[in-house]
Amino acid sequence: MKKKGIMIAIIIIIILAITLTVYREMTSSENDSSSEGSETATIYYAEDGPVEPSITIWTEIPDGEVEEGKFDITYTVMPGKGSAIRKVYYVINGDVERRLYTYGDPKTKLSAGIVSLVPDIQNKIVFYVEDTNGRIAEFAVENQPYCIYPDSPSYEESQLRPSRLGGDIRYLMNQLILVTENDIPDEEVMEMIEDIEGEIIGEIPMMDKYYIHVPESTEKELEDMCELLNDKYEDQIAYVDLHYVGGVNLYKLMTLGGVKRPSPMKLMA
Repeated sequence: MKKKGIMIAIIIIIILAITLTVYREMTSSENDSSSEGSETATIYYAEDGPVEPSITIWTEIPDGEVEEGKFDITYTVMPGKGSAIRKVYYVINGDVERRLYTYGDPKTKLSAGIVSLVPDIQNKIVFYVEDTNGRIAEFAVENQPYCIYPDSPSYEESQLRPSRLGGDIRYLMNQLILVTENDIPDEEVMEMIEDIEGEIIGEIPMMDKYYIHVPESTEKELEDMCELLNDKYEDQIAYVDLHYVGGVNLYKLMTLGGVKRPSPMKLMA
């Protein structure tokens, strides 16, 4: 009986040890969880393990010419020992960083995101992860997709009218150009367009740029449509304006503050 009691005690100790190990594993990998709506974002925290962080990309990156300017990716990141994930981002051709995840931002999700390519150029992509100790790991993608820049929609010369801005600048009586902020849901874009009785007739996904067909209007009426959209959807719109033809409209860039102004790339028709 004494031996049997000892054996039972040993078994209980083993079970408690396993339970404690599993509990520590769960709390170390799901430390700092925060919920946004029905989704839960897990911020991975490493008590032990390698000192340096790491990032692994699971999605196969396309190579050669591609028509889609965006693609979804999945990835796994781990922070260095004694830290948590601060941010995950990527850089194309050494340009600005584009965020995939930032700690504390409910709009970003850890482990999945969208990569937007630069048109008409080889895209050399490097992914980065930074932990709360300031350590950074990178992963340079071997494949370098070349995204073909799509043409803008065709139009009839009869739809062009001289702009009040003078010179050779003309505007299309029945088109607007809309550029949204990153990752705006399709239903929100459609809501904007319905407000001006519009219809999408062209799109450049990698730039979140839309060509919108609207009822024939004067230049002032088209500007009023832009103002309406900009006032109602200020946080969702990066740029909205008439479809001008005949050169870069520097006058409007510098003097009219009511409509958000684009970068030179966004201004191209």
